[in-house]
Amino acid sequence: MKLKKILSIILVALMLTATMAVGAGAADEATLEELMLPQVVKDTQAWAKSSTPKYENLYGLRVNLLGDSYLAGHTLENADRLVWPALLAHKYGWELTNCAQNGAPVSTETGITYAESMVDNINKMPYNSPDLVIFDGGRNDYNKNVPLGEVDSRNTATFMGALNVVIDGLERKYPNATLIFTTVWNFSGTNSIGLTAESYAMAASKVCEARGVYVFLACMPGISGVDMSSSEFRAQYCLTPTDVSHLNVEGMKLVMPIYERYISETYAKANPEPDEPEAETGDGNESNGGNGQSTETDTGKNNNPPTVPNTPSDDKTFEMIIKIVGLASFVAAGLVILIVILISRIKKKRS
Repeated sequence: MKLKKILSIILVALMLTATMAVGAGAADEATLEELMLPQVVKDTQAWAKSSTPKYENLYGLRVNLLGDSYLAGHTLENADRLVWPALLAHKYGWELTNCAQNGAPVSTETGITYAESMVDNINKMPYNSPDLVIFDGGRNDYNKNVPLGEVDSRNTATFMGALNVVIDGLERKYPNATLIFTTVWNFSGTNSIGLTAESYAMAASKVCEARGVYVFLACMPGISGVDMSSSEFRAQYCLTPTDVSHLNVEGMKLVMPIYERYISETYAKANPEPDEPEAETGDGNESNGGNGQSTETDTGKNNNPPTVPNTPSDDKTFEMIIKIVGLASFVAAGLVILIVILISRIKKKRS
């Protein structure tokens, strides 16, 4: 009986210790998952994290995405971590919710059954009060020959009408969020109703301008850095040399800093910091001589990247390894004790 009691006590102690270790390491679960990531993900995330410049107003944002494969990643492996918004999320610690769907159109009348229209997909987006919503669309409407419609329409069978309804839904759901729309890339050709990719991009731009929504003209290679009409570009930056829609990892790395700068500048415009109070002299006059005007100018205010707050070194991986080794050592020691006790008991019985 004594042996059974001793063994029971040891086993309970081991179980309690293991439970405590698991509880203590629960916060490191994400770190353990990151250890198992493919090397290309680790390398790309490390590149994003260390990339410069860094924009102070992008740190710690809550960001929602709505759109198609441009944001969902299509067949890009580990797309949830490698699309350009995910790289920015890794760099700046965003709380990112990606509601984009591969193949999604803006319009509701396309015949597409493998993805919901963005008009309908809004209903599945969370009520999480984001700081920023990035959305795109038009590529699949081009594919399905959706007519452009009118700039003030709410007819969801047309591209502009559906886009207005999408903006309506986003503004109702996220009244305090900054909205940024990004257009289709440029590529050659026309659909069966004679419209080009640029037709949908410019139509989206008109709607966004009328609605006061910021728009990134990704259709212009000089702005986005993306030229899908170039076979050389596609061979280097797309999933396949004939793909005129989907970027590979190198393509995501190409556009990330371009979007990063635009988002920072746009977010600053939409969310200006309050003016600092002017210093007063002892006689109550303003520091510039009492004319009520500040002598300071904001020339070059956004020309230089802001100072990045100091952050602690990323040593979570090392700490987690130490915990695992410590737990394994403790369990091994317990097993050795059990074996010694059992051997001792067996010897006593034989003698």
